[in-house]
Amino acid sequence: MITGSKNQRTTTLGIINLLFFGGGGIVYFILNKKSISNRLRNITLLIGCLIFIISSYYLLPFHHLFDNNRKYHPTIGWIIGIIGMLFFGYGFIISIIKLVKDDKT
Repeated sequence: MITGSKNQRTTTLGIINLLFFGGGGIVYFILNKKSISNRLRNITLLIGCLIFIISSYYLLPFHHLFDNNRKYHPTIGWIIGIIGMLFFGYGFIISIIKLVKDDKT
């Protein structure tokens, strides 16, 4: 989908899907390992939150990625996108705070 498409919209959606599912899977795998240090867990959480913030941003309807092919109402895209950015943005801030606290101790 990413390499074979000449359409920019399809390539962008492919990259977002790869980022969302691939990045999310890697973050989930690292966070579930018991032998990982707290610092690496916090960095992984930071990267995971950033991935989901970017994915939530691209759910907002003004990107026109889904023009003439909308399977959802634009209001639902706004609601899910903003809630996702707020939720994972909060996690991003918390992971930065935890990372800074771990560096001080």
